[in-house]
Amino acid sequence: MANILDFRCITSYTYNMNTKEKERWAAIPGYEGWYEVSSLGRVKRVLGSHGTFAGRILCLQRQRNGYVAVPLSKEGVYHTCKIHRLVAAAFLTPKIEGLQVNHINGNKKDNRLDNLEYVTQEENHRHALLTGLKAKGETNGRSKLTKSEVLDIRNRLRSETQMAVVRRYGISRRAIRSIADRTNWAWLKEDGSMETIGKRIQEVRSKSGWTQKELAEKIGYGEQHISNLENDRYKPSMRTIVAIEKALRTKLVG
Repeated sequence: MANILDFRCITSYTYNMNTKEKERWAAIPGYEGWYEVSSLGRVKRVLGSHGTFAGRILCLQRQRNGYVAVPLSKEGVYHTCKIHRLVAAAFLTPKIEGLQVNHINGNKKDNRLDNLEYVTQEENHRHALLTGLKAKGETNGRSKLTKSEVLDIRNRLRSETQMAVVRRYGISRRAIRSIADRTNWAWLKEDGSMETIGKRIQEVRSKSGWTQKELAEKIGYGEQHISNLENDRYKPSMRTIVAIEKALRTKLVG
């Protein structure tokens, strides 16, 4: 109970949102004949029992870690299940061992099918960094450098050797090299501001000499989709990021 943040009976965080999506229902693996989950993240009973009825929409629990869960019972055994995992298990292709469910827009309460995808742990981490969902640079507690120090290192590397900068800052040559080749801190612009994933896509595409239409055709999307991404109207899925990197033959961020 201590893990629950919201005790109100909320049956969905996305059902009433402005969406043209048609709600679809599917059996929850392991609970077939007992519960179903919808493509919009709602859960309902299929089998009636004492004190409840078939077709009842269940109340969801918003947990302190930001995820939304629901308690399910079967033959007297209760389990608290995260909604994004239920939706993915019911609607996405069978999960491959080791994959995780990623929220494309970063909103853990948005458990619509269209907002979920299977990714590896590394892809999940990269997606969070690329889309600004995970702390970057000095806001990451493990960072040894500040933005101003990184900008100073870049400036010094124009006239000094990497080893000279290593001695000055007391960090590894590998760390200096990753700053030099933009494997790390690539999102940091020279004026100290943060580059968004949309602007990064636009920059890499332009440097590669591609138009939005050409990139869209290459990765199998419409031109408007690329325009929306570059203008940060919404965040790209990891699948889209990988497709763009493959087409342009470069990493958006290491």
